[in-house]
Amino acid sequence: MSRTYGLLAATGLLLVVGIIVSLSQCQGCAHPAKPPVAPPVATPQPTPSATQPAAKTRPAEPKPAGKLVKLTHDRLKLEYQLYLPKGYRLERQWPLVVAFGAGSDSPLVDSDAAAVEVLADEHGYLVLVPRLSKALPERDDPNRAAVLGGCVTEASALVEAVIARWSVDSRRMVVVGWCTTPELATRLATDRPGRFAGLLLVMFGGAELRKADLDAKKAGQCKDLRVVISGEDADADWFRTAGVKDVSLTRRDPKAASYFVDLPSVVPAK
Repeated sequence: MSRTYGLLAATGLLLVVGIIVSLSQCQGCAHPAKPPVAPPVATPQPTPSATQPAAKTRPAEPKPAGKLVKLTHDRLKLEYQLYLPKGYRLERQWPLVVAFGAGSDSPLVDSDAAAVEVLADEHGYLVLVPRLSKALPERDDPNRAAVLGGCVTEASALVEAVIARWSVDSRRMVVVGWCTTPELATRLATDRPGRFAGLLLVMFGGAELRKADLDAKKAGQCKDLRVVISGEDADADWFRTAGVKDVSLTRRDPKAASYFVDLPSVVPAK
């Protein structure tokens, strides 16, 4: 009897296990397990390359146009004046006039500032007036050559800063020097042959450049430099001896009008 009960119990247990297995399979068919979802793959972002340079942005500009404003070169801590002609806009490239004051560290006085504003508006010039860290010593000062070289370096850095920040036509850049700065203006215009297109000098004596610390060989390499020398005793001998071909003289009295009056004659046309 006990053996019969044992067989019945075992048989019942097997039936229960079978029912459970069947139910589990049915549930698996009705609700199939969801496959694992792979995490999203990040899309690589394009990076600027040599063939796809990053977009160039320009800092804010002095406003309004039509006013000579004072600015500071961030790295060199040099002050300079800048004039943007009325109607200035980034979409157009503008000639740049680098105009020294009466001294390497001097701003434009009011009368010259007014004259340059009129010409800049009429002809569409950007005007940079550098104020360098040192005044040029007298010609017999033993430190003059070193100071002059430092002034040229500072002025060149200001020119590059203006080109980087504003819309400048680098093919139409000219330099103006007068009073004590013709030597400095000539050094800047000829130090990098081909960099500047024109040079205007207002001089009070024809022998000034012959005594100056200038490199005639570099000047002779400035094949396309247009030089205009204005003054009662204007003299082009130094440039012609150096090999500069395009030199002209105007026997204008510098005291009769602003020294900017001959500026349009040295700025190339488009």
